[in-house]
Amino acid sequence: MIVMNIVLDNIRSFEDFNVNFSYPRKVAGSTIDSEYLDGFPNFRYKKLNIIMGANATGKTALGKTLMDVFNFIYRTDVSRIIDSINNTSKKAYIEMDFIPQKQYLYRISLKIDPIDNDDKKFDVKVALKKAKITKKDNYERCAKRLTIKDNEYSTDLANALKPIESFGWYFIYPYDVEYSIHLPDPGLHSIDFSDILENIFKVLDPSIESVEKNEIKNDKNNAAYSIKFKNSSKVPLIHDGEITKGDFLSSGTKSGIKIATLLSAIFDHRNGFFYCDELFSYIQTDIEKAVLSVMISQLNGIEQLFFTSHNTDLLDMDLPKHSFLFLRKRMINNKSQIEAFDASLYLKKGTESLRNAVENDIFNTIPNLDQIYKLEKLCEESNE
Repeated sequence: MIVMNIVLDNIRSFEDFNVNFSYPRKVAGSTIDSEYLDGFPNFRYKKLNIIMGANATGKTALGKTLMDVFNFIYRTDVSRIIDSINNTSKKAYIEMDFIPQKQYLYRISLKIDPIDNDDKKFDVKVALKKAKITKKDNYERCAKRLTIKDNEYSTDLANALKPIESFGWYFIYPYDVEYSIHLPDPGLHSIDFSDILENIFKVLDPSIESVEKNEIKNDKNNAAYSIKFKNSSKVPLIHDGEITKGDFLSSGTKSGIKIATLLSAIFDHRNGFFYCDELFSYIQTDIEKAVLSVMISQLNGIEQLFFTSHNTDLLDMDLPKHSFLFLRKRMINNKSQIEAFDASLYLKKGTESLRNAVENDIFNTIPNLDQIYKLEKLCEESNE
């Protein structure tokens, strides 16, 4: 599953928002292997998208919006999208170009017009176009065949979406990690989840000696996991998807459980589309870089990874500049608006430093700290 382009208007804080995930030409010596659609070398797409920006600039909101669109395609339930409309008295619009499997490029267009603002009723129409991808196609050439006309919109959402092939996705967020976890099906993964968990845990907490999998009685499709600390007895950790002894672990080590589930999904190529949202907030920077490197190495030619982070050390990884997307939020006419900056459109020379560009605020992503320092002045005034 690959997302090639997304257009959002009046959805969350996105107004006239557009981001494209293709790139124009092959990068010589790229560290990301075969960054094109499998079997179609001219059809280039950004296999990795590292999204950076200050707090509340849309990194999580973009992931949630994509997840809402995926769920709409899968279930034809538009309620989540309607709930995300920013101004219910205005129309909302979503357009997405995507490849569920590698033969066709699709464009879904969703128009939502308010009917009764008081009762929050809406007229929802959807249109779908698809184009067969040829050997000579790049994204731009193929996308020209996806023009949608006004008379092609339909209120019969289910029938309109029927032609789309099935696809998978995996979104993961840092919250609630101490309570429950979605474990991979033991019968599906090629690498045992306990091995992934053990390798992650040993890096995050050197006092952990091993992780052991224990089958749950009368449930062959699930498992429990225990950890053994050095010079200590075995401690049960996960049972039936619940973290039972999270208080034994640091915040970073608990995050390691979710990191392990994401790695397991990528290793097994179960989902195709992966959105990892600030999962490494409690993780040391070298560990984050190492795990990200492993994730990238395992992506195939019909998979895509979105990875949000505040960690500027990622800028020093030897990655193509087009892999970095910067978001910022501005107030325009008393309205908040999110803008996106593709690093490769600003730094076109191979010798230009991405870190220098960020530190010099080329992408306008450094937050204004005046209000923070104002607190110091207020304290001084109160003590006079």
